[in-house]
Amino acid sequence: MNLRSVLDLIFPTQCIQCKIHLDANNRVGAGVVCETCLESIPLGETLACGRCGARLPNAKRICHFDFPYVLGSATSYDNEIARKLIHTLKFDLVEGASKPLGNLLAAYAGRLPVDWETFEVVPIPLSKRRERGRGFNQSLIIAEEFARRMSLRISHRILERAKDGPPQSELKGRAARQENIRGCFRISESRKTIPRNVVLVDDVTTSGATFFEAASVLKSLKVRRIIALAVAKA
Repeated sequence: MNLRSVLDLIFPTQCIQCKIHLDANNRVGAGVVCETCLESIPLGETLACGRCGARLPNAKRICHFDFPYVLGSATSYDNEIARKLIHTLKFDLVEGASKPLGNLLAAYAGRLPVDWETFEVVPIPLSKRRERGRGFNQSLIIAEEFARRMSLRISHRILERAKDGPPQSELKGRAARQENIRGCFRISESRKTIPRNVVLVDDVTTSGATFFEAASVLKSLKVRRIIALAVAKA
């Protein structure tokens, strides 16, 4: 009996959804969710206009050509399992939940007609204060798993927070979220290269204000194409 099997006996883990015991042979969800529940989460199949939400079946713009990004979300925040996974990561501080979330994002991205090899992954940065309090940046560790699954380079020192503020999830209404996030990002002085195409990664998107601010800053560097991907769309 190996160490993992011994730990399973002493500290059994359960799927966050169906409560089945997760033994050493059932850890696709990093000891957080079982394979059956993870695979039951419905995935999107297209990108959308970041401005109006129009579906883009061919991953090509058909409207709002001056908007800084096109949007993709792996699933809906209304999905109970996806919502529990995000909550487990952000609020229960279980870092292992980033693995199934990154896997979801990669599975969704694999359905899209996009030449991902030309893109670099850029996670949405968290303020230093909030990252210290949480112990990690959830967007970064999801992005790391996504990049690993997609065999893409990750560039987490391009963007940084210019100011701190209340979490977007605590604010109601698009206008309040836009005002809160305005001027929130800047280009890091420690950046070494500027990617041609960028995949912005975050856990949840609601109004799109966070993606808009980050993408607008990246566009100032003449980044050619930006696809903003969230695990879930609220």
